Amino acid sequence: MKNLEQHTMKPSRKNRMIDTKGRKQIEIGSTPSDNQFEQLMDKLRQVVIALLHHGFFDVGMECEIVKSNRREVIIDAGKKYKFNIPFDEVPEMKET
Repeated sequence: MKNLEQHTMKPSRKNRMIDTKGRKQIEIGSTPSDNQFEQLMDKLRQVVIALLHHGFFDVGMECEIVKSNRREVIIDAGKKYKFNIPFDEVPEMKET
């Protein structure tokens, strides 16, 4: 299990876990009425601004297609933030 934090929820006992190396506490979950794509974009903006203020950083993102054609996106910036985005929330691509 990877270190993850779902930024929209406070930790609760039932959705807290420890990764396989026992290092960090993670939190997973989602709020079904919220647009996960918009939450991802908001969190990405917050993370980049915070890291620019800090001055030194290494940030990464990964994405997998999971159940029901959802996109599982993880932002890794010291903490890991997980988003499960339904494909219908993903905006259309515009050619540049």
